[in-house]
Amino acid sequence: MTKESFSEDLREVTEQLRQYVETQVEYYKLQAFKTVAKSGSLLPYVLIAASLGFFILLFLSVALAFVLADEFNSLWLGFLLVGGGYAFFLILWLILGRNLIGNWIIRKLSDLFYEKKKENE
Repeated sequence: MTKESFSEDLREVTEQLRQYVETQVEYYKLQAFKTVAKSGSLLPYVLIAASLGFFILLFLSVALAFVLADEFNSLWLGFLLVGGGYAFFLILWLILGRNLIGNWIIRKLSDLFYEKKKENE
């Protein structure tokens, strides 16, 4: 092997490596775009569903408070019971929900990551 052929081989390997790196950069740009597009299309759906869910819960809570107020002949007691129920669920969620929600998020993110990894292979 002569110096010229070695330097020519080295240039060829360098050029192929450069092309490989450029291809990988383009691939990851497309993957990032795909992830952003999925997230962006999901965001309005989640916002609308959360807003509607909030208003449904609000009106049902007020209705329940009036039903309880009528049952106990005390308006403030009906609203107090509904508020106390929400306080109970909030405390329960603060104690137990962190682990449940955190594990669910980790599981979903790892599924998404491994899905991308399988696509790469």
